[in-house]
Amino acid sequence: MYNAVVIDGEISLVIPEQAEAGLTVAADGEYGEIIKVKEGDPYKGQTVVTPSAERQILQTTGFLMPADIVIEPIPSNYGRITWNGATLTVS
Repeated sequence: MYNAVVIDGEISLVIPEQAEAGLTVAADGEYGEIIKVKEGDPYKGQTVVTPSAERQILQTTGFLMPADIVIEPIPSNYGRITWNGATLTVS
């Protein structure tokens, strides 16, 4: 069974000729009226992120996400430098 929420649009029911279907309308619900369930501002911040050694937080709490967040691969020209107290290693 499918549930649908339609915002600013229409919904229709299509029944193939050789199929059975049923439609149930909740007794305590309403239809024919749009009820706004969620309202919020769109996220306007960064949506493409390059990994780093530091934690990164995209401040998205409370915003609607109009686009996917993309995590890019570590660029091939990035190197990791480590120091163990005696040896400097670039990998």
